[in-house]
Amino acid sequence: MKKILVYLICWICIIELASASVVINQVLYNPENTESGAEAVELYNNGNNDIDISGWKLATESTLNDAVIPENTVICAGCYYLIADEGWSNSKDNQTWADADLEEPISLYNANSGAAIIQNETIVDAVGWGNPDEISNDLFEGTPANGAEEGKSLLRIDDTDNNINDFTDSEPFFRSSSDLGTGKDSKEIMIEFDVTNTTVQDNSVSIDLINISEGRHIMPVPGGRAEITLNVQLTGQNIDNVTATLVGETAVLSKIKEVNATTSVFSGILSLEHCMPPGDYSIEIKANDEKASISFEYEELVAIELDKTAIDFGEIETEKAYYNEIKIRNVGNKVVDIGLKGIVDCNYLYYTFNNDYNKLSTSTIIKNIDLNYGSNSEALLKLKITANNSTTTGEYQTSIEITAVGSEN
Repeated sequence: MKKILVYLICWICIIELASASVVINQVLYNPENTESGAEAVELYNNGNNDIDISGWKLATESTLNDAVIPENTVICAGCYYLIADEGWSNSKDNQTWADADLEEPISLYNANSGAAIIQNETIVDAVGWGNPDEISNDLFEGTPANGAEEGKSLLRIDDTDNNINDFTDSEPFFRSSSDLGTGKDSKEIMIEFDVTNTTVQDNSVSIDLINISEGRHIMPVPGGRAEITLNVQLTGQNIDNVTATLVGETAVLSKIKEVNATTSVFSGILSLEHCMPPGDYSIEIKANDEKASISFEYEELVAIELDKTAIDFGEIETEKAYYNEIKIRNVGNKVVDIGLKGIVDCNYLYYTFNNDYNKLSTSTIIKNIDLNYGSNSEALLKLKITANNSTTTGEYQTSIEITAVGSEN
């Protein structure tokens, strides 16, 4: 009899990295269409503060100054910055990808090479691919990543300072500073604004939104609701009915503070389900018969949860098949595909999302299942264990890494 225990690891969307810094998030060094004008390096600020990257350099095997970032360049928290080869806007493999923040002639070799971001002669981050003996020491961390095939990019999935663990080959999808960042999960988001009165009448409130800062971003909470706390200052007489409405939900705002005889602060809470589609939303404020509104952008969230943390197949006999399954739920607001990877020995483990079982690999495999969010948010991952007659008696363990990947659909 053999005993096999399967551990499950669930990675939520773009993994939030521990340290606040700029990292290389994605590299396309072997584009499908042309080597001239279609290579790119995507940077990402994984911290909570904006970072000035003026004068930073992209180093490659060809030169330590392959690209120089212009002065007065700031990458905001949770945002991207795209460096691409000259001619990117016309030559990139996919015209739906973002235009580059910086287009300069760059040269990324297809084999045994790397790229690094340098600030004042100090390496900020680096990724290499191929044979470490043939790559400059400053162009990789730990062990270089396995190479990506033509048309695929190296995509960051972790930040352990070891390229082979931190990057996987992936279908490219590039973002720039004009795109939203991934944001940070939050259980409560505050929106505050003042309303001033220019003409006070007996039973009316004048609402002036001149102090409102538009363009706010709100991050969904995986599987939950993002709370929006409103603090509204109103000036007028006989204010007795203050409400705020968001997507059909109306909250009555209560007075929490009197500033003076005619000015008070009202407060209330609205919320948005995680499965509401990303995009522009508006909150309407009503005070007596007057109205005002504030808009914000609901961020994109790629996130999953599993109904199990481990599976114990118990004792099994050789030459027999044993089955189990994992329910995967989309708790974000974007259609996702699923990445699967065996962490350790997985010779006996097979998987399927239908009935066509395949052996688990130690390289990440992206399954294009288009798992929807909302009411159609679940997919069933089926597992099969089978051991042959040459397997020795003993206890076996393996692990599966399950990763949510934003679908392009």
